[in-house]
Amino acid sequence: MHARAELTAGPHTGRRYRNLLLDARFGDVTVEVHTGVFTGPATVPLLTGPAEGACSTGAVTRGRTDGWIAEQRARAGTDRLFLALPVLVAAATVLK
Repeated sequence: MHARAELTAGPHTGRRYRNLLLDARFGDVTVEVHTGVFTGPATVPLLTGPAEGACSTGAVTRGRTDGWIAEQRARAGTDRLFLALPVLVAAATVLK
């Protein structure tokens, strides 16, 4: 997952939300985390994309990627797949 995250323009920006808003002189800054929980076969595409991205960078081999994806599909098929996806939500007010 780290290799996939590094493909994005700002992989660590979420961790910096609060400080970025404070540095830009916003007030009443709050940050919340909302976690989505996904299970079952519909979850598999959420996992295969990042896995393929990591493979394309050379971070993991094709064999390891295919094996991991097969394992996730097998978990989904037996109702054992679980993904918790945190989303950071930041809010602030404009100071005058």
